[in-house]
Amino acid sequence: MISAADRLLEAAKALKRERVLKRHAGPLEKRMQAIFRKQKRLAAAGLQRFSSMFAEAMSATEVAVMLARAEAETAEEMRVAIQATSSKAFSSGIEASGVGSVISFNVAHPLAVGWLEEHAAEMVTKINETTRSTIAGLVTRATEEGWSYGKTAREITARYEEFAVGKPQHHIRSRAHLVAVTEAANGYEEGQRRSMGLLTDRGLSVEMAWETVGDDLVSDGCMENEGAGWIPIDDTFPSGDAHPPRFSG
Repeated sequence: MISAADRLLEAAKALKRERVLKRHAGPLEKRMQAIFRKQKRLAAAGLQRFSSMFAEAMSATEVAVMLARAEAETAEEMRVAIQATSSKAFSSGIEASGVGSVISFNVAHPLAVGWLEEHAAEMVTKINETTRSTIAGLVTRATEEGWSYGKTAREITARYEEFAVGKPQHHIRSRAHLVAVTEAANGYEEGQRRSMGLLTDRGLSVEMAWETVGDDLVSDGCMENEGAGWIPIDDTFPSGDAHPPRFSG
């Protein structure tokens, strides 16, 4: 049975973690807001080129070209912003693990550098894929319902604005907020996991567990991961994830 003192200690650790993540997520949320709005301007410029022929409807290829231009002009900016936040959160995760003081491990370590670079590039791809899917679905609806060019253009640019400051879920302020919170958490958790994993090289047995807040917003997958209990640090949870969070932007 967990004692009151243990519960108090865990609550204090969780509160400290949330404060750290909030500090790291704030700057990235602002950068993602700016990037989504830049993509909105680029998309609007692309839509303008189709305005004279829009009575016939835009093809999937034309939409892809428009979105590709917006992505190409913002991809590096997005990658740099994500990697900067992940790196700071990664360092905080190492500090929280307590391992960095006894094992030489920081964001300059090859294991850290490799993950930070690969993860940032992967997240840019995933974020842009979600954007493409969302906008393509919107254009499909416009075609099926016979929207005018003006209405379609307004809806597309409005969706980009929603990415920056909208409310896709009542507990998430916007996609920009979701990306920022997710990436801060990913960096923090990966910093902890990788630093603790180094202890296995010294013959120590290290385990990890998945914790949720336990409310009705927790997904079935996360509940299943929590139900798995303690697992070896190098294993993955039932969902296939190495650590929380499970969802990207």
